[in-house]
Amino acid sequence: MTRSEKALQLFEVWAPDDSPWSDWAKPVLFTYAAEPRPPSQPSPTPPPPPSPPSPPLAGTESDSPTPDDALLQPVPLPIAEPASAPKVISLEARLLPDPASHCALVIDLPGPASFHAGVVAAQRGYRPVPLHNCTAGPAPGSFAAGFQAAQSNDPSAPPRTSSGSDLVRVDALIAALLEATAQLEKVRIDPLAPPAFLIDSARLDGKPSYGMYDNRWLLFPQDMPSGRMLRSQGIERVLVIRERGDVIHDLRSILRGWKREMLQIEKLSLADGAVTPMSIELSRFAAFGDYVMQFLIGLRTNSGGGFGGRVPDVSSSGGFS
Repeated sequence: MTRSEKALQLFEVWAPDDSPWSDWAKPVLFTYAAEPRPPSQPSPTPPPPPSPPSPPLAGTESDSPTPDDALLQPVPLPIAEPASAPKVISLEARLLPDPASHCALVIDLPGPASFHAGVVAAQRGYRPVPLHNCTAGPAPGSFAAGFQAAQSNDPSAPPRTSSGSDLVRVDALIAALLEATAQLEKVRIDPLAPPAFLIDSARLDGKPSYGMYDNRWLLFPQDMPSGRMLRSQGIERVLVIRERGDVIHDLRSILRGWKREMLQIEKLSLADGAVTPMSIELSRFAAFGDYVMQFLIGLRTNSGGGFGGRVPDVSSSGGFS
């Protein structure tokens, strides 16, 4: 089986032809999940700074590099700080409304937790729809190999691996996606099941610096169905599931459009299990503010689909975008 065939096979578990929500599932992460994974290793750490050269002995020629030679020495790229052990966030099926209650879910949880919650929603009777839209950075020194792997269907071709400088750690997402796929294959879901849209609430976390791979990502209105489409499928209510706190501006902009289409918007906080109505300002001023925020963040799109690009040196005009 070629990589493209394996990626399609994995994708169809989440986006079958008979579901009206499959058109919104994002295929980006599935292209990585179909690749052979290297053995798990601890997160890379930055190399130690070089020791200062020893002074030359009197009467001998120094072996230290000249200033011109020093310019030719490789400069290590910055490495993202290894993440601490993630807090376990679990969603209990008893907290979810009956799928027959004309309700759609928006599961906005950090990274891998969104996939695990998607399986719980599927077991409750919802159709999980992954919306993750980020790419992985090329491993240092192997951009050519990574590019060839992206263009090849040869299963033995070298895999694209995370560079260790990704702002959004894609390896953790892929591991959770593969685990959740194995569980989802065992769940029988009604073709007309209401949707449970899966989002990474940490999609905009982190601050990029030179040499890092900025793969933060945003939601746009076209990434999710319109309120009219939801209503045409019998959806009358949307439940947003978060660990705690409010949604960020990109999702809020979509929820605002749904509220204008007369959908009821509520939020489930996993911190206390409380379900409360969401207050969303409908004014044009609020909508314009969220719209401007999307441009101020300065994300980088990727020619292969999704978001991701190397942060260039401020003194240069280059960089991947």
